[in-house]
Amino acid sequence: MCTISINQASLVATPIGSNASQISLSGTVANCTSQSVWVEVACQGIAPSRAQAVISGNTWTVTLQSKCPCGTPITITAVCNDTPPCTDTFSPTLICNCCPTIKTRPICIEYRSGKAFVKFITDVTVPNGCGPITAQRDFGDGTLGSLHTYTTGQNSTANNLNIEIHSYNTYSFPYNVTSTVHQLSPPSCPPTTQVTFTIDPPPPCSVSFWVGLICNVARFLFLLYASAGVVSFVASFTGCLTFNSALTPIALGFAAGAGFFLLILWLACRKCMCDLLLKLLGQLLMVLGVIFSMFILQTNCFSPSMTAMILLTAALLWFGYLILRGWYGQACCPVSICDFWRAIIDAMLVAFVGALLVFLILQGGVAAFGIGLALLLAYLIMAYASLQVTNNTAANNC
Repeated sequence: MCTISINQASLVATPIGSNASQISLSGTVANCTSQSVWVEVACQGIAPSRAQAVISGNTWTVTLQSKCPCGTPITITAVCNDTPPCTDTFSPTLICNCCPTIKTRPICIEYRSGKAFVKFITDVTVPNGCGPITAQRDFGDGTLGSLHTYTTGQNSTANNLNIEIHSYNTYSFPYNVTSTVHQLSPPSCPPTTQVTFTIDPPPPCSVSFWVGLICNVARFLFLLYASAGVVSFVASFTGCLTFNSALTPIALGFAAGAGFFLLILWLACRKCMCDLLLKLLGQLLMVLGVIFSMFILQTNCFSPSMTAMILLTAALLWFGYLILRGWYGQACCPVSICDFWRAIIDAMLVAFVGALLVFLILQGGVAAFGIGLALLLAYLIMAYASLQVTNNTAANNC
């Protein structure tokens, strides 16, 4: 005569939508001559679900989909279809595995004011049918992040709660840090993700006033020389040569100067300016957009039409904005939304000086209303960015 049993500890359930579940379990069977074991899952008011188990030696396993939702009392029946049959029954409450998938994106370290700043971007996926879960990051230096609640589905950077910027002391270095995300509810889930990184000695640009000043001046002069050089180079192929026959050597001089200051930035400042090249590219495009706007109302120094100059100005400003947005939002740099708007403000300060410099270089190639338009555009962009900094600071987003 056959015997069959259900291994109650083997029950694993995961939610499928809000009113169904997938159930896996196993058990033992002996003397089942039919080699046919069926498992049924039933709950009140819902038609039972049945599936045939797979037998291997004296062990059977089964995975089936049930319409019984998580949290409801169920009855599980395992039957060996011999004559006579043998059965075993188990009546638990269906507890589903609601442990989420939590991943930490790659990190970057930026050194400022003698501290190491790290931005943690956490992607959390809560299984369908599970209620909200609560998680908290341990930064690995004895401090904890805020409690965060995540709902069903994928929680990515669209939720600002997934972005945390933390500063680490650099009193002793180098040292390794391991940051862990702990799920607090439901409590049965283990720590889900860890990331380990090294805090190096703070570079001179983060602890020396003079090196920091050199970095800020070099950044300003790179953007100024690079933008003036690009405009001078483009102008050397147009009617602007009528106003200044030395545009080509001027453009080459600006290019050499920009290269020199970029080298300084790369050698001495890049650890204090996360993703330096991407940020500089976005700022440079915005500066160029403002400077080229000088030629919208008059094109005697440029051959394109007014419409073409408007499109060029808009394209440069838009792509520069998008690149800076990517530097802030998608890259791993530990910068806030206020740092993003401040980068635009810094670019507009360069645009002010750059527009005046190009105006002087062209020696009459741009009328007063052209330079006025460029300066007005830079002012309006700067004013809007300053307003965003004020509003985000008041909202504690910085």
